[in-house]
Order: sequence, then structure tokens, then C-alpha cells
Amino acid sequence: MSKCFAVMFAILAAFLFSGCVLFSSHTAVSDDGSGKKTAVGLFGFSGIDNGYPLIPFYSHYEQNPAK
Repeated sequence: MSKCFAVMFAILAAFLFSGCVLFSSHTAVSDDGSGKKTAVGLFGFSGIDNGYPLIPFYSHYEQNPAK
């Protein structure tokens, strides 16, 4: 049991110090500049694509108001 706890603790410590988060959200301007896109998901890495979540659960697009 203590070996299992030690392995789980080592994995958790590596996960916390690697620059990633378990639940992540990322908001960016859309490719054509007409609005914002947001993605929420699991395993967001700050070193990969500016924190975009690896496994997105939810995506949302909000269009800019008409001028």
C-alpha cells in the first residue's frame, strides 16, 4: 500500500510541477477576427499552444457585435 501511495504522490508531484493543469480553459480571437472562441477541457499545458486543453469538453464561439 505504501508503494502505491509513493507512486501516486510522485505522479501528482510531477504533474503539478510540469506546468500543466487538470482543468483548463483557453480563450482566443477567432482566425478571421470576427469573434472569440473558448475551449474548456482536461490537461491544459502552458508550453503547448498557449494553454489550450488537450481533451476539450466544451467549445464556445462568441461573435463580435455588428458595427
